[in-house]
Amino acid sequence: MIIVGFLDAIRFLLSPRRKIYRLRKKYDRLREKADKIRQREKRLSVLSIMDHLESTLVILEEQNVSRFERHRMVGYVKSGLAKAKTIMKQPV
Repeated sequence: MIIVGFLDAIRFLLSPRRKIYRLRKKYDRLREKADKIRQREKRLSVLSIMDHLESTLVILEEQNVSRFERHRMVGYVKSGLAKAKTIMKQPV
């Protein structure tokens, strides 16, 4: 039993699921920060970007996609998160 759990942990660390898990964590943290923005226009622009990324993240988590598609989707999510982060850092 202990060996099976250990092997599952190693498989997770070496699998592409780990990258998707980290992307989800970054997304969730950024979403929480976006919810706390007081300026309405800025918050709505960031949340609209985040809403578009949500569907792609769900597909990555739940469906088996090819390596090429996964790479393309991960790039899309990373660029969207970077765009949302830059909008959040802009001064009023």
